[in-house]
Amino acid sequence: MLRRKIQSPGAPLPDPAGELLEALLVAARRFCFGPPRLLTQICLALAALAVRAEGGVDGLFARMPHLPDLALLELLTVLPEEVAQDQSGNTGVDSAARCRSTRELLAHAPAVLEFLLAQSEKPDAVDGVPLHERSRRILRCLLSWVRVGCFSEMPAAVLAVHPLLTFAFNSLQV
Repeated sequence: MLRRKIQSPGAPLPDPAGELLEALLVAARRFCFGPPRLLTQICLALAALAVRAEGGVDGLFARMPHLPDLALLELLTVLPEEVAQDQSGNTGVDSAARCRSTRELLAHAPAVLEFLLAQSEKPDAVDGVPLHERSRRILRCLLSWVRVGCFSEMPAAVLAVHPLLTFAFNSLQV
């Protein structure tokens, strides 16, 4: 419901939107080990706010390091999906804001790929999440970033040997 309210073209964002962003980040930290659907909904609201608020995606990335890995992984999964939805949907975001969000998002792609690689190299269960579930979440996040073009600027030779692609292929075999 909060995400829809944020996305509503007729409803203005709260002033200042930074307070809502901070409250949602606190909720993500607090509920990261709670029901997965709750965390997803909080992250969807965060992503919707980042696409629409002043400071946008860059502002959200500046605040992300304080999130636990589970919450960060979920947020990094839904954020590119929200930006991509805005490019195809009718959510009240003008084309300039969509371009800005996409540009800001892709500027952070190298750091996100490093985070995903680090997550893929962790042994066994972490934070109570079994290895197969963590691998599924990493692959889901990677797919979200591939859909927005995180590898589009990477030369084919580098892409072919990228460790995340090796992880993806190995995970698909399991």
